[in-house]
Amino acid sequence: MAEITAGNIVWLKSGGPAMTVAGLSQPGKLICHWFGGDSVMEFTFDIHELSDVKISAGSQLPKTNATPGITTPETGGVGDYQEGNIILKSQKNGY
Repeated sequence: MAEITAGNIVWLKSGGPAMTVAGLSQPGKLICHWFGGDSVMEFTFDIHELSDVKISAGSQLPKTNATPGITTPETGGVGDYQEGNIILKSQKNGY
């Protein structure tokens, strides 16, 4: 399984620029930053839209044996978050 922490590089499954994960905004949503010209852009993406593997035009994501589903910590969202084959590891500040 891929472990995604703040600072990891991800891509949209549909293609696009490399983005840096800034953190978790809510369960299933990752805040990402990337450069758009001279500006730093920010958007919150659904975790299902992202991959930690760069996708080229016409290619497909690698298949995994991961069981789909969501697990969240019982502490109300502070801690590790797992959905499908992506794990967002918590940082010291909780995300």
